[in-house]
Amino acid sequence: MRREILVFLLLITIYVFYESYPKSKKSDIKFIKKKINIYTASKEELVKLKGIGEKKAEKIIDYRNKKNLIRKEELINIVGKKTFDNISSLIIF
Repeated sequence: MRREILVFLLLITIYVFYESYPKSKKSDIKFIKKKINIYTASKEELVKLKGIGEKKAEKIIDYRNKKNLIRKEELINIVGKKTFDNISSLIIF
């Protein structure tokens, strides 16, 4: 009987820890198989980058269409330093 109670308490403890552990949603996980070219990327491709939503993607495309050139510093001004640091290994110029 005592052993059964200990097993029961152990199972409850494991369940509580499992339920309290943060879970990621599959919709939040975005996989990028190859680097994205900042000059040719579509809005859909840009949105796959962490921290780039539809509005920032539109800003990048608008700027790209106006200037025909996006330098690193200009992209940092558009998306922000932290976002740029997150995506810099996933993009090419």
